Amino acid sequence: MASQKNSNNDELLDRIVHLETIIKDLNSQIKGLNITQKQHKEDITLLKEQEKQHSINM
Repeated sequence: MASQKNSNNDELLDRIVHLETIIKDLNSQIKGLNITQKQHKEDITLLKEQEKQHSINM
């Protein structure tokens, strides 16, 4: 009985560690996407400004 309980606990601990790893990986991916999104926003702002300047110069 105690052996079965230890086995179940070990399985649960392994699953927790695995899920924590997945969460950390997803968190890193989200941070990377946020950085990319910020860069895209800056690029769009720059392009809009360039377009505005171009239309003024025409």
